[in-house]
Amino acid sequence: MTVLEALAARLAMPGWEVLPGWQLAEPAEGRLRRPPHGPFQRVWWSLQATGQVLRRAWWIARHRPDVVSIHAADRPAMCLLAARLALTRRCYLSWHTSGTPLPGPKLLRRLAARLASGVILVSPEAAAQAEREGMPSRKVLCIAPGVPIPPPHGDAHARARAAYCLPPDGFVLLSAGRLVEAKGFSDLIRTLPDLPDARLVVAGEGPEKETLRMLAESLAPGRVVFSGWLDRRALDGLYAAADVFVLPSRRDAFGTVYIEAAMHGLPSVACDVDGVRETVLHGQTGLLVPAGDVAALTVALGQLQRDRSLLRSLGEAARERAIREFTEDRMVSEYQRALGPQPRRPAP
Repeated sequence: MTVLEALAARLAMPGWEVLPGWQLAEPAEGRLRRPPHGPFQRVWWSLQATGQVLRRAWWIARHRPDVVSIHAADRPAMCLLAARLALTRRCYLSWHTSGTPLPGPKLLRRLAARLASGVILVSPEAAAQAEREGMPSRKVLCIAPGVPIPPPHGDAHARARAAYCLPPDGFVLLSAGRLVEAKGFSDLIRTLPDLPDARLVVAGEGPEKETLRMLAESLAPGRVVFSGWLDRRALDGLYAAADVFVLPSRRDAFGTVYIEAAMHGLPSVACDVDGVRETVLHGQTGLLVPAGDVAALTVALGQLQRDRSLLRSLGEAARERAIREFTEDRMVSEYQRALGPQPRRPAP
């Protein structure tokens, strides 16, 4: 379940009715490409864009929501314009991915800034970027994603290690995410020759899977397990089996996966980039290394492999901070405050 799905499910409590527009408003709509260069192509693109705006506005007006919350839309200005055309008084744009929440030409950025009641971002760095691009500071809100607190592991540690043929007392690294170049999985695999007896489990799918598999077989044969995509229960078991979570992603908006690992008492080793610094505190809840620096990544992992007391202290601090600052309950309550009070409607 994604952060957005979890948020929608939690908001749909007594007093709140949530209509998932990503399923109902645009069931068969394709993404619009960038405006073409030719005059006739631009006219056709404009007609398509107008049709999308009107279709979204019609759907919103038909359901008469009190609040429209747009999450990482491909065309945020178009979505906000549709909500305003439907006479929605409160329209918020939430941005959970990397990059800017106000893409496109300067005119569209100004339009989106004017139409939005507020922009909800995941980190102070993202908020500062939005303000630099023209979003008034009074409209910028920071709400970090939250994750549920997992149940106690019990004997999940031993069961998960047995299921994946991992040594009971070995040093196990866990990494999870979409298998693409930007996530840095190849950097992680290149550390294994200098980490004797370490095992790596990679959870995820993506276009780089076969390339990474071949790299693993050439550098560390038999020491890397590619588990594919896992459901929440299976991934929780892997968190319980691992000693440390590693994802040397070279860019990230926030890094919710590091918080998930922290909830299980795992320290994280990650790259020192915007977004990740919010979730992994160097020397307190994990270790940060320069992006793309395989040697520094190897040193950090080797330090944790040798110093188990440091490993435990970082993991305990990571879990305490995650429970204190990044729970799903906290995220839902902050969204409820940001989206405004529930209106008092007359009974039908």
